[in-house]
Amino acid sequence: MRFAVAIVIGTVLDLTTKAWAQGAFDPESPTRWAADRVLEFQRHFLCLEFVWQWNPGAVFGMAEGKTAALVVFNLLALALLVWLFADSHRSQGFLHLFLSLIVAGALGNLYDRLVYQHVRDFLRFSFRADWVPWDNGSHYLWPYVINIADVFITVGVAGLFVIWLVAMIRQRRPQADASPKKS
Repeated sequence: MRFAVAIVIGTVLDLTTKAWAQGAFDPESPTRWAADRVLEFQRHFLCLEFVWQWNPGAVFGMAEGKTAALVVFNLLALALLVWLFADSHRSQGFLHLFLSLIVAGALGNLYDRLVYQHVRDFLRFSFRADWVPWDNGSHYLWPYVINIADVFITVGVAGLFVIWLVAMIRQRRPQADASPKKS
């Protein structure tokens, strides 16, 4: 039950923030009320901006225009995530949390692809580096725009990696303890 509730809350949070950002920043939106980058925080080399961008692809804009393939991939990934949850033990709370984050993010981006054929991105968190001039004239190390779903997916995948790493370390530990000691 907690798995499903976390997925619903995460998906609703993602879709709500995307709708807010679209209304606030999309120049084509009839409900636009704010100028680009009206909410911007810069402190020395750190920059957090709310901007608007339609993403026709996936990570870093890859597979641009391949909406059908991305939808199929998304559905396969969701099936795998649900299977991982179903195959897990009830006591694996962190696993369930990280899986629910990934599922919520995947559902939010899947919704965008099905409804808009693009993903709605609005958040840029970057580090200023004057020695890195990108093609668009930006001087930020991370010039990409993301959304809450992307944050959920990234945190979820990182969490799954940590769980896997801890399991591998624990699995190797008894083998090291069983080896004969040198005198």
